[in-house]
Amino acid sequence: MLADAMLRLPAAIIGREPLDTSESEGRPAVIKRKRHSLFARFLIANRVRRSLTSSTRFNELERFKRGVSGTLPQPGEGGVIVAACDDYYYKHFAITLVLSIELLETAQRLHLHLCAPSLQAVTHIEQMSRSLRYVSLTWTVDDCNLAEGLPYKTIYYAASRFLIAPAVIEAAGAPVLCIDIDGIAIQKIWPAYEPVRRDADVLVTRRPEQEKPWRKILAGAIGLNPTPEGVRFAANLSRALASVLDLRPSYHIDQIVFHYLMIATSRRTNLMVKDMPKKFIDFDFANDSVIWTAQAWRGKDSDRYKNARREVLQRFPDLANVSRVVEP
Repeated sequence: MLADAMLRLPAAIIGREPLDTSESEGRPAVIKRKRHSLFARFLIANRVRRSLTSSTRFNELERFKRGVSGTLPQPGEGGVIVAACDDYYYKHFAITLVLSIELLETAQRLHLHLCAPSLQAVTHIEQMSRSLRYVSLTWTVDDCNLAEGLPYKTIYYAASRFLIAPAVIEAAGAPVLCIDIDGIAIQKIWPAYEPVRRDADVLVTRRPEQEKPWRKILAGAIGLNPTPEGVRFAANLSRALASVLDLRPSYHIDQIVFHYLMIATSRRTNLMVKDMPKKFIDFDFANDSVIWTAQAWRGKDSDRYKNARREVLQRFPDLANVSRVVEP
């Protein structure tokens, strides 16, 4: 299992050059064609179905596991928040997420999955983890071998939190809440989430009114509980994503794979799915929300979001300065 293979970060991974210098030094490239063709949808749906019945036929997930190192959460109290990022998003958003949770002064476990991080990012997260009082921070490093050949590396980065999620559930023996890395905690997350997640295997925002399969669900906040069906779904999701990445898709796959997997799973199991309340994935930045999530760059560039981010960083000048945080 991946949890058994976790090691301290090897020199061969930390300090390596980012996968795509242009994306890491500046804003990530924006995908212009935000859709999957009919043929691509057929291939994706087929891979999802086959990954459920032919797990030994695909080795992409094993490739992912071989490329991951770091430390997973230990068994303990409370659930684990999981997020993932590349070097750019670590510097500009991950630090804000971590520190916004720390500001709430409530014990919270948080796991970050770092995609091809720079030495500066690894050095910073090590220093930051030692400075935190309330957040128990763990992280893994991914050499992103499954991202090779993708037209946009962000396709992989968006899916990677769901690739690592089963290992986190197994290692921690706890539920996980997978969120976008550009989230800002406004209220204490787990005390608000704990009563919501009960009596469910999976929590997700469903949008049945949307026509396109890649819009049927929102992946910005997805809960996976350590129930037998929840664990099985998390494992199937990671295997399906790894298999679909081998198709070299040209657009994000986390939402469309989740949608097709829910359809396929509903025919085989009694998966209990609950709706994720909007307050855990709030694009409107309401005062009573739990997590503010920036929808695309228009959200990140909004004054309300940028001011909130700035206020968090100003409370931790030493940690912000270590990473040389700049405005996105």
